[in-house]
Amino acid sequence: MATPAVVPPTAPAQGQDQERVHTPWWKDGRRLSGLLLLGLAGAYLVLASWTGPRPATDDPTPFLNGRPAAITDQEPRTAHEVAWWQDDFATQFKNVAGPATTDPSKGDGSVPRYVVWEEGDRQLRWTRMWSDDPRLKQVQQHVRAGQSRPEEIARWASYPARALVILALLVVVSGHRPSVGNRWYWFWLLWTPLCIGVIWFAITEKMRDPQERRPRRKTGLDGIGALVGIYITVQLAFGVLNGL
Repeated sequence: MATPAVVPPTAPAQGQDQERVHTPWWKDGRRLSGLLLLGLAGAYLVLASWTGPRPATDDPTPFLNGRPAAITDQEPRTAHEVAWWQDDFATQFKNVAGPATTDPSKGDGSVPRYVVWEEGDRQLRWTRMWSDDPRLKQVQQHVRAGQSRPEEIARWASYPARALVILALLVVVSGHRPSVGNRWYWFWLLWTPLCIGVIWFAITEKMRDPQERRPRRKTGLDGIGALVGIYITVQLAFGVLNGL
């Protein structure tokens, strides 16, 4: 009577043992870096959105009396209009040092000025005045030398942005080799408005489980194209929303 052949146990496929081993997130450097990127991006977006600045809808004169303000010659910009990786969000509130370009629609040589102040709870409001407006002279009495109060408030949103750009560059340049696109692809996407590229990189390359590298990863040219497309889309979207 023939004995049945003994089938040797098959070895687990490569990678199965790794799937069974659960590594806590605080010990997984890849996921930890993704969480840090998302946390810093979220902190910047929340602080910048809360700060504003937003145009004043009512007569701002009562709120300007006695409140520290900044006088600029450029219309204040919100988070989607500034380069988040630079200090533009805060430095736009520096007090104007020289005359602005004369508005041709005003024959008396007056120039536009933008007054920015804290309305409360670290939220900024702004309004436009002409340089010959008597109210502007009242506001100038409350403009302090050096860093203005609006600049000081907006700088709190710049701190996480500064840390974010440093960490994002380190992770993209010297971190694990990305699978969706090469390093140049993600480098260009870092400079998209509202940290969209950083968030996309953190979720795709860091928070998800590692995937097999694609036969054709996206290149730097793909990144430039995506950067231009995202920038146009964001500006159009906010333009439509502001027009509603």
